[in-house]
Amino acid sequence: MKAWQRKEKSDEKVFKGRRTKGSGKTWYSKGDIKTFTFLIECKSTVKGSFTISRKTWGKISREALLSSRIPVLSIRFEKENEEIVILSKNDFLTLFNAIDQI
Repeated sequence: MKAWQRKEKSDEKVFKGRRTKGSGKTWYSKGDIKTFTFLIECKSTVKGSFTISRKTWGKISREALLSSRIPVLSIRFEKENEEIVILSKNDFLTLFNAIDQI
């Protein structure tokens, strides 16, 4: 199994979502993982860095907006065995404020 496939399978489990067929390549079903709230794009790299362009983030954001979900980029750094998630500041603050009021 390739690294990206392991990443998608792992994220499907930990985010309690479902993987999209064809890894989101169809026009009607984008993203790698869908939950009720989030549209997650999964990436895996053996390098010590990962570049996110404005164009890439824009694509992820548009696809999430069209499916009424919050866009999330989930990245795994294979060598360091570390994972991070990225979301917009506005989405983070919305979630933060909702949790902070509990």
